[in-house]
Amino acid sequence: FYHTNGTLGAEKIYNKGELEKETFYDEKGKVLPKGSFINRKENAYFKGGKENYNKQLKSLYSKLRKFRKENGISYAFYGKVIVRYVIGVDGKLRDVTIDKTIPKGMNDFIINWFENLRGWKPRIHMNRKVPKYMVQPVNFKKKE
Repeated sequence: FYHTNGTLGAEKIYNKGELEKETFYDEKGKVLPKGSFINRKENAYFKGGKENYNKQLKSLYSKLRKFRKENGISYAFYGKVIVRYVIGVDGKLRDVTIDKTIPKGMNDFIINWFENLRGWKPRIHMNRKVPKYMVQPVNFKKKE
């Protein structure tokens, strides 16, 4: 297993399907003492937990209402869109896309909001920070 910078992150040696030895390395290639590696596996998470992430999403909805009002975007559009993004190894969101056609200004607003959302900790797998693909529904009420 390799770190994103190309250095070895973890090495496992098996004999007849049984793990005999595993070694973990830091991002500079230095062997880590047994038991000191970051973690074998940890999912990406938002700083402050799900409660804080939901608080951030509420602020998105509030800003969207204001944006729609200021830009004269009709409330005739309602329903749900799916926002897809990747949490990079640095915790920044990349490749933000929306699954449906929505008014251009709203599309750009939502993508920009997600791209500027800070607070993600990257996924850890075999002592390496790795990108994590995420999906977030965004609902638009008929009468906001």
